[in-house]
Amino acid sequence: MKNIKIKNNIKLAHYANISNDIIYKFKYLNKYEEIEGLHVRRNDLINHKNNIFKYKFIKNISIIETSLGLDRFFLLLIDNFLFYEKILLSKYRLVLKIPYFLSPIKCAIFPLYKNLNIIKLAKKIYLKIKLLYVCIYSDKHSIGKRYRKQDAIGTPFCIVIDNNSLKDNKITIRFRDNMKQKRIYIKEIFKYLKQTKIINFLKKIY
Repeated sequence: MKNIKIKNNIKLAHYANISNDIIYKFKYLNKYEEIEGLHVRRNDLINHKNNIFKYKFIKNISIIETSLGLDRFFLLLIDNFLFYEKILLSKYRLVLKIPYFLSPIKCAIFPLYKNLNIIKLAKKIYLKIKLLYVCIYSDKHSIGKRYRKQDAIGTPFCIVIDNNSLKDNKITIRFRDNMKQKRIYIKEIFKYLKQTKIINFLKKIY
């Protein structure tokens, strides 16, 4: 991230000989704020060891102390990946484009109509997917409102079951980031859901 910097602190805590802060420029604040502190404590814990432990198997201890609050980490994610996008002339959407593996919900299952057979198939697919992935089922509100809700919480894929699904065993998968849709066989769903695993993210790094 280009908005992350390391700040060297001149004023040090009494126990540290090096002190750095990792700072991030938040868009909504338009300024840098600390998200993590790093302190080299050297071997100052030796004094504690001498006072507390009677045993001598603990030798020289050098400590690097870090402090990272989860609340700031999540605020950083939201600040960096939450977008307000124009999708039509007068319509916008709020979308959280976090990496797939960080998405709390991996996919959402939507029956397009409140037809008993469509709902039955949709719930069958939902029950199969939720054995391996965190997913939700919803048949309330219009399909557009359901899409918007999942965009806002960062769900990578929406799976829509319609009348044709009963005939050809295909569903429509809708992609969060570009809103494109693709018709695929039901058995192919897991091929896409595998993209939400952290191993795929790590492969891109290493």
